Amino acid sequence: MEKGNKVPNLVMTYMPIGPRLQRLFYSKKTAQHLTWHSDHPIDHEKMIHPSEGRAWSHFDEVFPDFAQETCNIRLGLCTDGFSPNNSNGSPYSCWPVFITVYNLPPWLALKHQYILLPLIIPGPKNPGQNLDVFLQPLVHELKMLFTDGIETYDAHRRENFQMRAVLMWTVSDFPAYAMLSGWSTHGTLYGPNYIKPDGFGVTHNWVKRSIFWELPYWRHLLIRHNLDLMHIEKNVFKNMFHTSMDTPKSKDKLSARQDLEMLCDRPLLNPVRDKKGKAWIKKGDYTLERVDVKKVCAWLKKLKFPDGYASNIGNCVNVKNGSFYGFKSHDCHVFMQRLLPLAIRGFVPNMVYEAITELCMFFRVLCSKTLHMEDLYNMKRGIAQTICKLEKIFPPSFFDSMEHLVIHLADEAILGGPVQYGWMYQYERRLHEKGGKKRLLKHEELHKAHTYILLNCAEVAPFIPEFDRAAQASYQNEPISVLRDKYFAKWFKYKVTRDSTDGRAKHLEPLANGPSNNARSYNGYFVNGYKFHTQEYGKGRASNNYGLCVGGDI
Repeated sequence: MEKGNKVPNLVMTYMPIGPRLQRLFYSKKTAQHLTWHSDHPIDHEKMIHPSEGRAWSHFDEVFPDFAQETCNIRLGLCTDGFSPNNSNGSPYSCWPVFITVYNLPPWLALKHQYILLPLIIPGPKNPGQNLDVFLQPLVHELKMLFTDGIETYDAHRRENFQMRAVLMWTVSDFPAYAMLSGWSTHGTLYGPNYIKPDGFGVTHNWVKRSIFWELPYWRHLLIRHNLDLMHIEKNVFKNMFHTSMDTPKSKDKLSARQDLEMLCDRPLLNPVRDKKGKAWIKKGDYTLERVDVKKVCAWLKKLKFPDGYASNIGNCVNVKNGSFYGFKSHDCHVFMQRLLPLAIRGFVPNMVYEAITELCMFFRVLCSKTLHMEDLYNMKRGIAQTICKLEKIFPPSFFDSMEHLVIHLADEAILGGPVQYGWMYQYERRLHEKGGKKRLLKHEELHKAHTYILLNCAEVAPFIPEFDRAAQASYQNEPISVLRDKYFAKWFKYKVTRDSTDGRAKHLEPLANGPSNNARSYNGYFVNGYKFHTQEYGKGRASNNYGLCVGGDI
């Protein structure tokens, strides 16, 4: 702090994870789910959960005392920077740190309810290699949770136990990979190899000793820092797509061809020079003609997907000038795995089409919810050959670190299990999720909501027959269902707050007083795994998904 100024330069918010992990066991149902990783039947030929990967089983072998208690918690850590302001506002980089509980089954492990936020690193600048300073309280608590643990009550087993926890790995994009691991991702040694620090920039790229090495088990982990498939797939797709479509972001430029002329023996791709010595380049056989690019644009403009499967990719296309813009990470994910082979088919030679399709299928199989071990080992051998095929097709400028990181993805899946537990989609969505809109409820809406809750509450059920007798005596000609809708809420409030002399309904007074007149509205909702939009929100969208048709007896 500056002299005479009591305002701190930075304020970091830390929320301990131990009490929140304890609360998971207070729910009988959740406590039962927390042992799913050891209770579910395992097929050694398939993987649907990180507990079936080699990294998990290796840790159990090294620390059998930890593995013996199935309620012990396995965690993953993710951090990424984002700007809470609009892109046009003043620059500010805030870094939240997320913790994921991997004990849970696949249908719960990645839900936002079980993704904890223990730490918020303030801006306005990127913490860089000082990230470890902010992680100190979290790492200190993680050491305590592994060595000592916390006494916790298990509602499912109805007993106390000493809950311990272990951090299995981190999840981040490639720049944050360097900040978390201490291994610089710049230069020739950018890869995730674990090389002894003999000489920086020659045999290694260590710039610091990561704070995670203070954890007593860190050196025994097979995976310490995951390569984020989401960003790798996005960057590979953009390089390939823009180069194939010959957009301004193409990697196939004159300078790239001049480098190729000096470094490679590929005369067909060498620059062409006119009589005045001015150089220009011919299109490679991996690049679509302008008329073919416009055909792809027209196809994408009319393309429709099932609701919720992908965004409206047609909004990212300009048919008139054949340009593309605004592809988000998930758009690249869908395009790479489903659309790119269709978009270039018939427009490029078979050799180019087959090499690109092999890479697309690699990502598609790797992102499956169920991974087959035989497929993974075949992919591990085949991806190197696929990259070699691409190197024979595209110029050297096409290949940066992302294309070469693809080779490591199959290995990481064998060690860590399905890639959904090691990519950043669920965390990126939390950074930008919307909380709905607030509005005032009308009196009629409040009354309907209050009555519905009361009539479906088990603790209120004993009062319903009493109301029915009193209401039918006063209103003999009206159906009992109508009387309940009209008068039950008012009658119940009077009964609980004024007429209850024995005190047995004292705890129901907050329920009897009714809801607040503030409510949060949403544009959609999920019912039994199906997504529906409100009618107002669905208007004007490329795919409509609202309205229900219920069959009934006549």
